[in-house]
Amino acid sequence: MADDVEIITTQRGFQRYDQPWQDTYGHTISVYESSAASGPHVWLALKGSPAMGNEDYAIHAHLNIEQAEKLRRELSMFIDQAEARWAEPAAEGDAP
Repeated sequence: MADDVEIITTQRGFQRYDQPWQDTYGHTISVYESSAASGPHVWLALKGSPAMGNEDYAIHAHLNIEQAEKLRRELSMFIDQAEARWAEPAAEGDAP
């Protein structure tokens, strides 16, 4: 899976992981290495979408290794379970 990610080195020598991309609602997502001197950190940037009327909105999460690993575990759990959960017929009134 990591082979699918292009690593781009910035002029300052830090890494950007792939080009920014858009989610299903048009929000822009980017992931890039932080310049924090206290140890390895990564920025997870989310920017608003004109389609959602929040294009001026932006938030950046600054994650250390442990936090990035937690996010990876949670996303992996979603990925691992999503196909089966969405394939099962939902009980009346339930939504996955």
